[in-house]
Amino acid sequence: MIPAGAEDGQTLRLRGEGNAGEAGVPPGDLYVVVNVAPHRLFARRDSDIYLETRIGAIQAMLGTELTVPTLYGNVKLEIPHGTQPGHVFPIKGKGLPKYGGWGKGDQYVKVNVEIPKNLNGQQRELLKQLGDLR
Repeated sequence: MIPAGAEDGQTLRLRGEGNAGEAGVPPGDLYVVVNVAPHRLFARRDSDIYLETRIGAIQAMLGTELTVPTLYGNVKLEIPHGTQPGHVFPIKGKGLPKYGGWGKGDQYVKVNVEIPKNLNGQQRELLKQLGDLR
């Protein structure tokens, strides 16, 4: 059995699980190298998990609540008003079990803010008015 939290490239030793020797010599040890396939949503660093998500510019300015996936199901994440592009929010205890240790790592959610590329005339005018208020 592969222990929880095992990392890519890690070698595991299974005592007495290798081939038996000649003339009644007991079986040797079996060494297994762990290969962890990449995940489509999450990246991993030690026991911590990383996720990137996108929000709109208005959501970043006004704040919002996002539902984000974790390894243990979806959680709600409060995005405060004024969130800057690239800000990283930690979610404690939503990472992988710590190998050979106790507890779990954390999950980190990086927020990418999408700036609209195509604005209609009314949207441009409203943003201009907003800019003039500053």
